[in-house]
Amino acid sequence: MRRKDRELTRTEGLEIIDKCAYAVLAVSDGETPYALPLSVCRIGDGVYFHSAAAGRKTELLTDGVKVRMVFVGEVRAYENEFTTAYESAVAVGEVTLVTEREKKIAALKALCEKYCPANMREFDREIGRSLAVTNVYKVTLLSITAKAKR
Repeated sequence: MRRKDRELTRTEGLEIIDKCAYAVLAVSDGETPYALPLSVCRIGDGVYFHSAAAGRKTELLTDGVKVRMVFVGEVRAYENEFTTAYESAVAVGEVTLVTEREKKIAALKALCEKYCPANMREFDREIGRSLAVTNVYKVTLLSITAKAKR
């Protein structure tokens, strides 16, 4: 169980964010942390995700609130050893509710292209049906730390 971790650059951390299957967002909820898994995509310095327009998450994610996000890239167990190879990034960011129609659609399109590219022919129809009841959030990345053992 030897440690072979190494710090990664910001660019490598962004690459992990880009390819992660999901992220975990944590925000303060008084004395109890609130954390949840999210489907995410990155555009520039922002990580985007969508949500229903009501609920505890929307109550907590007010403009300017600070959050921490965890992103896990590739993970695999070493054969015949008691350890894993992994890559991860942890970011601190500031939340903004995306309200501009075109930016909201661009973020949703990037999410759909990442997670369901085979269904993109239905994107415009789905946007017409669900845009008004969908929140989109941007987390502006303030800092990123990343590590890997490969």
